[in-house]
Amino acid sequence: MRFLSLLLVFMTVLSIGLSAQVADTLEMQEIEVVSTRYRTPVFKQPSYTVTIDSLVLSKLKGQSIGNVLGRYSSIFVRSNAPGAISIASFRGFGGQQTRVLWEGMPINHSMLGVVDLSLLQAGSFTSVEVSPGSSSSAYGSGISGSVALQSLLNTKEISLSQSFGSNGNLITSANGGVSLNKWSIGVGGSYQQNENDYRYFDRNTQQEEHRQHAEFDNIQLQAQAGWKKESTRFYSKFWFLKSDHEIPENVFVGGGTARQYDAAYRWINTFNFRKGNIQHRLKTYLAQTELDYFDPNRGIESISTGREWNNEWSAAIFFSPILMLTNVVSAHFTEVETNNFDEAQYRSVLSGQVMAEWNLAKKLGVFPGIRFDWYNDFGSTLSPSLGVNYQMIPEEFYIHSQLSRNFRAPTFNDLYWPQGGSPDLEPETAIKTEFGIGISDRLFGIGNHDVTFFRADISNGIRWTPGSSTFFEARNYLSLLSYGLEWTASKSMKVGMANASYNHSASYTRATIDETRFAGDAAVNNQLPYVPRWKYSGAITVQKNNLTGSLSGSWVSERYSTEQNNLRNPEPPYVVLDASFGYSKSINKTEFNLSIQVNNVLDKQYEIIRLYPQPLRNFLITITIKQKTKS
Repeated sequence: MRFLSLLLVFMTVLSIGLSAQVADTLEMQEIEVVSTRYRTPVFKQPSYTVTIDSLVLSKLKGQSIGNVLGRYSSIFVRSNAPGAISIASFRGFGGQQTRVLWEGMPINHSMLGVVDLSLLQAGSFTSVEVSPGSSSSAYGSGISGSVALQSLLNTKEISLSQSFGSNGNLITSANGGVSLNKWSIGVGGSYQQNENDYRYFDRNTQQEEHRQHAEFDNIQLQAQAGWKKESTRFYSKFWFLKSDHEIPENVFVGGGTARQYDAAYRWINTFNFRKGNIQHRLKTYLAQTELDYFDPNRGIESISTGREWNNEWSAAIFFSPILMLTNVVSAHFTEVETNNFDEAQYRSVLSGQVMAEWNLAKKLGVFPGIRFDWYNDFGSTLSPSLGVNYQMIPEEFYIHSQLSRNFRAPTFNDLYWPQGGSPDLEPETAIKTEFGIGISDRLFGIGNHDVTFFRADISNGIRWTPGSSTFFEARNYLSLLSYGLEWTASKSMKVGMANASYNHSASYTRATIDETRFAGDAAVNNQLPYVPRWKYSGAITVQKNNLTGSLSGSWVSERYSTEQNNLRNPEPPYVVLDASFGYSKSINKTEFNLSIQVNNVLDKQYEIIRLYPQPLRNFLITITIKQKTKS
């Protein structure tokens, strides 16, 4: 610990001292990957990042971010079906260990520690970056990886879109913007109403049924304003989300009576300027989230409001074309008011971070980093990391590796829930290692490929277990081990007169409890609940003139619903195929688009979570009109 403390002080002093000695301004292009903080291209980073761009997201209107991640990344999304909660699972771990960011700011719910991906609509974002290997040295609390969301409204067009789908699914969306000299302004939003009474096959009754008590409404609204002059720029973004949805029960219980209201107001302001060889960035982030849950049959009435204020200053110091150092200092304040706690609870987090990007040789890049976080409720923690990237054949064949110490802070529920929360909890900690090999399409012309081997050892894992009374209690007592591999690939090509592209991701994950918790612990060395050992997803897209067609699919191996694995039969593996077709036509400056999505083309019956059946074949038809605006 003393060594890590000295290393943090040394790197901070070094960056301050050297920044005063830098010579004339360096002409360097700024490239930034939000989910890792590194500004170098992905193939030169120590951990691999998958980017889902605006072209893909725009074709998936009506789909949640959870569905997108399940199709286009190695993430396994634990979904209770449309309208119900969807949680990301990286490398065998849950939503509480996954960091979800919007414009670089964490948006995990402070009480629950998760982000319900079913509330986030694909059409609201222009980029999603998935980094399974990201470390706590980048963004603090988080063990298993990060998902970074970016919003950038098109300020040079006006668009209107209307979707009609199966099960009473209606979506209306509109975007508009204008650019004037140095200013740009944009506004966009969507409204979705879905009766969600989808067809499913009940394997218990062996007949087709219709889902009950699963209706939902979803509103998304975004606004942005930006100003730019040379290396100085400012932008302000506002995001409002509101959802009202019924909570479907498992098929044994029936229709259910529970209902949930979610609302979030998020506002971020960013100011960038450059002075000499130092690129400064100031961020301020304000957010308020509301989550109200009611179930009259069970006598539950839960009302909660969370407020956050995050301030961050970062300075990227370019010493030379081969060395850059980034300092980040932040102060994060959170308040939660809820009728579930005896009183309002608060959290203050002060953080300091130093990360270096150092090209020791033409082919070798070294990425040391360290972060210090102080929490008012459990103390301080250090998160060091060291990454290496070696270009065996520059930009064609490379290897990358990373070693990091990570942590996950206890949630407010873990600490303060009256029936079982423990204020004495310590953060979860993990040692993560990974090693990857990558090739680019330039080497053999077979596309971009990356294979990564990973391992994570978690200590002080927090788990709710039966306590001395009738309630469960939060305790630090879990030791977990996760290891496996991930393979991602993509390629674009010309096939005759058409343009074609494909991408896929495959993963093998072994995630277990690796130390006994009590005498006769039958869960040791078993696969964790709802963690498939194998997952594959892929998509093929072909475009010719004004026509576009795509086919995407996923295969997921069996999953167990209990820690013991042998108490119930495993959930069977499943294969799901989705297809989409699009046609576009431009007349002067107006563009007309028609798209048809067919989900679960093969009409397969399957469940991701036990007793929560997924929809059979369903459709969504979308008509979009776009008009270019004058700049």
